[in-house]
Amino acid sequence: MKIYKQLISEFLDEAVAHSHSFSKKSFLDRRGRHRVYAIINKINEELIELTNEVLKAEQDNISILKKLDDIRGLILDLFL
Repeated sequence: MKIYKQLISEFLDEAVAHSHSFSKKSFLDRRGRHRVYAIINKINEELIELTNEVLKAEQDNISILKKLDDIRGLILDLFL
């Protein structure tokens, strides 16, 4: 399970890093107030679709991993 979780995490990190770009623009508005806008652009639509398909197919496994993490957290709380 640990290897599976690591592989899914690496895939999602790679998908997020190469499917969108993030930029910020800052300027002064008419009243002289400083404004900052964050802009997220889609770079690779096919990578986004692939990521959605993988998440859809692996949803059951991901929910099992979440439950295991929740149980691990509860066990740690008991020991502390």
